[in-house]
This record gives sequence, structure tokens and C-alpha cells, in this order.
Amino acid sequence: MTEKKGRPLLYIFLFVFSFVFFLYLTFPYGVLKEAIVVEISKATGYSIRVKEFGPSLPLGFECEGVQVTSRDGTQRIEIEEVDVSLSVFALLIGRVSVDADLVSKGGGEMSIGSSWGILQLAVDQNFIPNYVELEADEFDIGSLASFGIQSYAKSANDMIKGTLNKLRIDGNLEGTVELDLAVDDPTASSGTVDLRINKGMLDLNDENLGVAKQKFKKAVVQASLEKGALRINKKSGFHTQELTVDLNGNTTFRNPLPNSRLNVGVDVKLDGKLKENFDFFLNMAGGKNGTVTYKLSGTLGRPSFRTQ
Repeated sequence: MTEKKGRPLLYIFLFVFSFVFFLYLTFPYGVLKEAIVVEISKATGYSIRVKEFGPSLPLGFECEGVQVTSRDGTQRIEIEEVDVSLSVFALLIGRVSVDADLVSKGGGEMSIGSSWGILQLAVDQNFIPNYVELEADEFDIGSLASFGIQSYAKSANDMIKGTLNKLRIDGNLEGTVELDLAVDDPTASSGTVDLRINKGMLDLNDENLGVAKQKFKKAVVQASLEKGALRINKKSGFHTQELTVDLNGNTTFRNPLPNSRLNVGVDVKLDGKLKENFDFFLNMAGGKNGTVTYKLSGTLGRPSFRTQ
């Protein structure tokens, strides 16, 4: 008798689920794509182009041929494919878990995952994720690096603006990031960072300077997060035949997170043609004989960058 009473509810559930699933698959994603592209373009000031846009099972969307271009056409990011999904199981236990898979030019891949508590977002309006995961496998960073450099160049000193606009960094990102962030008590956070750039190259693209293309012999960022302190491994740095950049120091997490204390050092040394062309700028910044040390201090919310 109980089984017979439960059958109508089961049929209703199956009908509703099937109907919603049908709508999900047949939704006019072309219209949605245009609406999203227009809104993002308005908000960012960049021109967004998406070749294909559609659903990704079980719950998400997939884009192909993504291009982000500045209004003047000088900056461009190109991603072959983006697949964003929302975990259904996480929603059932009161969490929002989002995963994104990106495919770059040449087939390199990068996966990014993060999670928030629903109450954390709705009530506390705290948008700091509980965890962040990243895994990269030969992901081409050329367009991302150029985009960032040229964005910075717009507000840079006129003496170096031209050089920055010509500068190009290429390479493939590989490695992992795993950070478990304790939102209520950042001092309990833990995790690791292990990233490197393979086949890295820095090119000034200026024949007048006579600087050869700089090939990275080392391009590594390693750090460990334990008991709320993110410590940079001494192996971290970027080395070419004429450029040495070494990273050191730590960040101590505090509550709230923007009050976390920064204590990061960046040691820069130039040799050869790079030193010949840019030693003057290092001296202006407080350096000497092709070397300078920068110090990043203050807090995450109000960082301070100066020379030692």
C-alpha cells in the first residue's frame, strides 16, 4: 500500500527532473552567450569574443574560442576552451564548489577549483574561498603575460613604457597549488605552491638595445603554508643568462585576511647587455652595480613596495 502511494511522487519527481534536464539541454545558449559577453564587456571595458557556447554536464557550461581584447587592440588573451562546472553534491551539503578547466594554444591544460559555504556567501558576504586548487600541464602563458605587462605599461613611467609595450614573455606553466584556507581562523590555513615555467623566454623585441632573447634556466615559485604562515622556498626565482631574480620571505595570515602581514623580498641582478641598458634605472631605484633589492611589506589590503 505504501509503495503504491509513493509511486505518484516518484513519477512527479521524474517528470520534473526530465523537464528541467530537457530545458537545460535545449536552452537558447546563443542568446545567453551574447547577453553574458555584452555585460562582461561593459563591466571590464574589454571586447569579449566567444566562438561556441553550450551546456556541460552535469551542471555547467563550455566555451570554445575565447578572446579578450582591449579596445585599442594592443592587448589580447586567447583561450582555446573553457569548461566551468558546479558540483551538485556540494550544493546538497550547503557548499558552492566551482571547477574550471582551460585549454590553451598547443593543447596545454589548467584546472582551477574553489569552494565557498553558502551561508558564508549569503549571510557573511565573505567571498574568500575555503580552498583553492590549481593544476597546470604545459599551459601556454604567452598571451596572459603580454596582457598583464601591457596593462601595467599604460600607467608606467614614460621612460620605460615603450620597452614594456615591446616586451614579451613566453613559456608553459606546470605544477600545482593546493591551499586550504580557514576563513574563520586564517592562522589554521595550510597548503603548498609548486609552480614552474618550462621553455620560458623573455624577449625585449628592440634591436636598438642589442639584448639577446633571455631563455629561462630557472623559473620556479615554491611555497608552503603552515599554521597560517606562507613561506617562500629559497629555490624560488627566475634566472636567465643575464637576469637573476630571487624570491624570499613570508606572509603571515591574520583575521580578517586583508590584515595579513607581508614580508617578501625580491633580489634583482643584471648582467651583460641588460645591465648595460638598464643599470641606470636600477640606480635610480636605489640599486648599485646592476643589483637592487625590493621589499614588499604592509598588509594584503594595503601593501607597500620599496627598495632596501
